[in-house]
Order: sequence, then C-alpha cells, then structure tokens
Amino acid sequence: YQLYNAIQFPFNIWIIDTQSADDYAKSHIMTSINLPFNSGSTQLSNDDIIDILDSNMGKYPNINKIYIYNNDIENTKVWLYFIRLKKIITDSCMDNNKNIKDEFHILDLDYEEFNDQYPFLCTNCIQLQPTPEP
Repeated sequence: YQLYNAIQFPFNIWIIDTQSADDYAKSHIMTSINLPFNSGSTQLSNDDIIDILDSNMGKYPNINKIYIYNNDIENTKVWLYFIRLKKIITDSCMDNNKNIKDEFHILDLDYEEFNDQYPFLCTNCIQLQPTPEP
C-alpha cells in the first residue's frame, strides 16, 4: 500500500528493479530503475551502478525512500546483491548530501505478484489471455 501511494507521486522515491535487462524490457514497475542481478559472472560493476544512479539523481533530486525488488527473492545471491546495492546507494546518496540509510525497503512480493495486484502501475504489463476453448 505504501509503495502504491509512492508510485502515484514518484518525486521522492527510487524503485530499483533487479530483474534481468530482458525481463525489465518486457515489463516493470513504472518509474523503476533497472540494476539487473545476474547470477553469472557478468555483474554490474560498482562504477556502472554509480553511473546509473548518478544519471537518475537529477531526475529525482529529493530521494528519501528506496524500494527494491526481484523475481527470485528466495535466492541467497539475490539478497547479497540487495545488500551490495544498499551500500552503494547509501554511499552515493550520502555523497550527494542525502541520508537514506533507514529508508531502504525490500518488497516482500515479486514482480509477477505486484503486476497481478497493480497492473495499472506497470509498463508493458503482462496480460494473461484466456485459453481459447477447443
């Protein structure tokens, strides 16, 4: 509910989508920033993450909350990536005179669940078509 309201007025939040770039291109929460988790060896570098954050800092200069999500929240490696992102984002925001350490939230539902509940808040929403009868 809090995220629903925040998306309506996205002036002070970042939504970090850690889906793959391909999945993000198909559909994602509106206004989200893609920092994809990759379970292989091709993770984004810290510098790449900072560049992406810096390019979005100007769009949303008054950030005071960050929400993060992924479709595989049960995966330990995803949680380690969340922790890494939290440190990078917190340090980057502090460098820009913002203190958001206590306003970092991990969504307790994955993207498909969010899309099911709030399809109007997603881009390129996945609309399930009824199976045609034979």
